[in-house]
Amino acid sequence: MASYRLSLEAENDIDDILTYGVIKYGLETAVLYHDELTNHFAYIAQYPLQFMKVDHISLGSRRSIFHTHTIYFNINGEIVFIERIIGRQNLTQ
Repeated sequence: MASYRLSLEAENDIDDILTYGVIKYGLETAVLYHDELTNHFAYIAQYPLQFMKVDHISLGSRRSIFHTHTIYFNINGEIVFIERIIGRQNLTQ
């Protein structure tokens, strides 16, 4: 397994992370973090079973910690489906 897809929510999370990073740390650092995050998605897709199950959140879900963010994903056949990337954002919006 070596491919992944992002949910619309995960794409929005990435946009928010990048925007926050640019404001807080500058463009160069934000882009570097974004690239590392994307590389981590590829790593998850390659080795999805090494990450902890979190069935109490959603049946079949797993999570990976990346710096200050938690990545929630499911395995759908040969594709890892990344559902959310949660950091310190407000999830009630």
